[in-house]
Amino acid sequence: MVKNGFCENKFRSMLLSGTFTMAIIYLMLLCDSIIAGMFIGETGVAAINAITPVTGITTFFANIITIGTGILYSRAIGAMNKKHADELYGQGLILSVVVSLFCAVMLLIGKELYFSVNGVTGDIYILASDYYKWTPLCAVFTILNSYIGQMVYTDGDETCTNISYVFQIIGNIAVSIILVRPLGMQGIILGTITVNVLGLIPALV
Repeated sequence: MVKNGFCENKFRSMLLSGTFTMAIIYLMLLCDSIIAGMFIGETGVAAINAITPVTGITTFFANIITIGTGILYSRAIGAMNKKHADELYGQGLILSVVVSLFCAVMLLIGKELYFSVNGVTGDIYILASDYYKWTPLCAVFTILNSYIGQMVYTDGDETCTNISYVFQIIGNIAVSIILVRPLGMQGIILGTITVNVLGLIPALV
């Protein structure tokens, strides 16, 4: 019987983390949709679905930095150039902050135009507007969380990455359920923001 070597085991563990890395933003949105359906109803689900393209925009901005920096960082580490790798990490972090703030400003400015173009009206608009109110802030922490989580994963610490993602998903469900009762749609998005902030802790440690 042939035992699996280090490379095979490492590949399997990093494959799981890599899958979650690419899907975490959408999993968080799925959790929000389920909670909206349970506590607010089908109009709440429709409201979150109306915001889904915004999630796609946030994911796009997050991937601009994380994927490119992750590749360059891996090459620098492979070449045993720790100094260059650290420089790339710092540059990527600065870019993530700049891009996240730019994304937040664009979302703030373009709110009414977004709803107008998508034809969101009535009760769906009211609920979607409540959810959207905190979306720019959520975008900031989503992009930062995505970048730092990706860099931890790229550095080979998939265990920390898995812990962070599990914590975010479970925490998102728990906090959103607590906040949705008194705050409605705003409580759901605030739950997501809260766990995005807290999710940075294990990645930074």
